Amino acid sequence: MADNNVLNKRADKEASLFQTSMNLRQRLKGVPGLEEILAQEEEDSDEDTDVVTLLWRTFRRGFPLMAIYNALQPRVLLTIDESKINEKKRGQAATFKFLHACVNELKFPTEECFIITDLYGDDTTGFVKVRTPI
Repeated sequence: MADNNVLNKRADKEASLFQTSMNLRQRLKGVPGLEEILAQEEEDSDEDTDVVTLLWRTFRRGFPLMAIYNALQPRVLLTIDESKINEKKRGQAATFKFLHACVNELKFPTEECFIITDLYGDDTTGFVKVRTPI
């Protein structure tokens, strides 16, 4: 049933950023491949790194966003040819592919999608736009 899909539950607007991030992290563990990605990010971080920062860093890698999209089993899976993209730009390229697929394949209205600077900026207001629809 679509209502039980791990990808389409909205965060509670009354909950704090920390609480909704904890909830999102738990839900993302149900997406194939993401539990390992989240565990690796946590292992690579300092002991005192909070869940908001962990999710933000995870999403900034870009490839986890593509994994979320690919979990929907689209007709064409998102991939990046790493040999053609500078290592420093791969995360942003993967994020762009994710956003492009959300708008063009899933038909999300552009106003409901985040923009690249929301994810790669330093403002938590931007990050809220990234994690809310997921």
